[in-house]
Amino acid sequence: AGSSAPHFGLEEGEEKPPPKWESYGPFTKMKATWGCGNEIFFHDYHRGRGKPDRGKSLFDLKAWPTLTPQEKILLHDWHRIFHGIRKSMHGCKDIPGLVHQTSLQYLPGLITLSESLSLGNKKEDAELIEVCRIIWILFQIFYLDPSLNVTQQMAEWMRKCSPMVFNSNDPNYLPTENMDSKDGEKSWESIMRLVINGSTDEAIEALIRMGVDDSKEGRTVIELLGEVPTLDGKSRSTTIELLNEFHRWKLRVEACATSGHLSSLLSIMRGDKKTLEFYAQNPFELLVGRLIYEKPEITKQDIRVLVTECTDQYEDFDEFESCLKAIMDGDIMDALQKCQVIVDRPWFLAHLVDLLALAGWIPKKIEEDSEQNYLEYCLIEYASSIMTHPTLWQLSIAYFAQCGERGKAHIRTLIESKPIQSARESVKMLSMCDTHSLVASRSAICNRLGAQALRNERFGEAVNWYVRSGASQMVSKVCITLLQRLLDDEDVGADVESVSMNFSTVKKRSRKMWASLTLLDEVHSFCKLRAEVRKGEIGQAKEAVQIALKILAKKLGHAGLWLKILSECAKILKRCSGNVPVLSSRDSLKLLHHLEHTCTFSKLSPGEDEDSLEKSMRSMRIVFSRTVLGSTACER
Repeated sequence: AGSSAPHFGLEEGEEKPPPKWESYGPFTKMKATWGCGNEIFFHDYHRGRGKPDRGKSLFDLKAWPTLTPQEKILLHDWHRIFHGIRKSMHGCKDIPGLVHQTSLQYLPGLITLSESLSLGNKKEDAELIEVCRIIWILFQIFYLDPSLNVTQQMAEWMRKCSPMVFNSNDPNYLPTENMDSKDGEKSWESIMRLVINGSTDEAIEALIRMGVDDSKEGRTVIELLGEVPTLDGKSRSTTIELLNEFHRWKLRVEACATSGHLSSLLSIMRGDKKTLEFYAQNPFELLVGRLIYEKPEITKQDIRVLVTECTDQYEDFDEFESCLKAIMDGDIMDALQKCQVIVDRPWFLAHLVDLLALAGWIPKKIEEDSEQNYLEYCLIEYASSIMTHPTLWQLSIAYFAQCGERGKAHIRTLIESKPIQSARESVKMLSMCDTHSLVASRSAICNRLGAQALRNERFGEAVNWYVRSGASQMVSKVCITLLQRLLDDEDVGADVESVSMNFSTVKKRSRKMWASLTLLDEVHSFCKLRAEVRKGEIGQAKEAVQIALKILAKKLGHAGLWLKILSECAKILKRCSGNVPVLSSRDSLKLLHHLEHTCTFSKLSPGEDEDSLEKSMRSMRIVFSRTVLGSTACER
């Protein structure tokens, strides 16, 4: 989405793969990938309007992971939340609170998606979604939750993420239900970690299963574990109340004396750094342990120093741990870039960055010399990944609409390039054009629909679409085709009737289109009267020829059309040759004059020889000359 946007998907020194369709034009690429739902082709797009510095299109094919059916459901739900927060922001006085509540609304979708993927035997996808949930909650704690205290939130976060991420590859970790006295050392190590993480209820359950509550010392330790003070909003609703309760609890812990593993448990509860560092398996467990048992009152502004102290104890962070560390350190852009590499789901990053931007955490520009907003980059990246999807393409419009001129250019590209399969879809596309004031795109869609109708010989529908697009030349072209078919006695009356419905709107828009449609209407009237004359209604002959004279006087169309009308007039006059002349001498002379004038412009039609054309004109001269003589004699 712009040459200045970073490409996080490539490793350092790795070259970008060439596009699959190098020999195709940009719109052919669009059509070739349409319906795949996970491929699109461009970074930046500008429409050239005759300006020397515009009109260049930088196209590049890119592939995203294919969406699962469960992900599609999530994207529809998240789209409603994305749209809803923008409606709620109008007149809202508490924007931080609204952003926090919205971030909570996104989470159930991730949980449902993870569960459904697990049931569908897609373990790797389910684990990836769990990683998304862990990252989302951590961003929420440090950047989206307006409350200052972080200890209880971090303990809750560790309890949610530790079983899936930090313990999944640990051979020494035992689930609570497997802890017993038979496997003592492993069970005790796992209990220590539960206590460090703040999972005191599970730790108490494991201690009871191991029979620790049989002794007085064990019951005292279990009682102290059940009373670890935190900000619960009830008995301890303020920091002062928490500190008083924590001080009293610490005195009870200091006064308790035990031996063995219970002594290590008490050391953890006293906040002993060496014991915490010994049992904690990663810096995040160590951080949570120190928060709970050493500094429960710490705020988000002061936690950075503690994060540094804990992370300095460990080395060799993997990408996931580096991302979590960057979030806690406050390096938000580095965290988002690492998140993009780890997750590789544009929909996740787009919605996360959107909330961070609404909360005021995202810088306006990616780089100092860049004009592109980082939020725009993420939204365009996500919307581009679904804009060719057969069922999700409409969602992309809402995200493009939030990206200023770049987004509008992408909407224009989407609307002008998307295949239209039904009338209902065409109404949707035109409605989008009206919503986003895309006049040129509206005209392009109408032109495409007009061309499609013309190929299928639905001439009336074609004219109506070209009228809506303002393509006067195409209106004239289709009208001439309809005129020729009318004069050749083809059944196109229904098409002409549908065209006549546009007369009231066309007159105000284009004089050229008005002239073409008026000509079509007059030829239609002439053909109706011609049919009556053929049935024996000789009284309609005069009116038919007078309409023909009116048509010929306008000099619209081409010489072949004029000759056809004159030929039909000659046939009508032949039918009336035994009756009183139907025309005045003046109108008869006009017919003869039009014939002579047409002869100077006439050209041979395909498949017509010169002799047949000369013979036809000679026959018409004879008929018109006899009419002139008859009408002149009658007038005298």
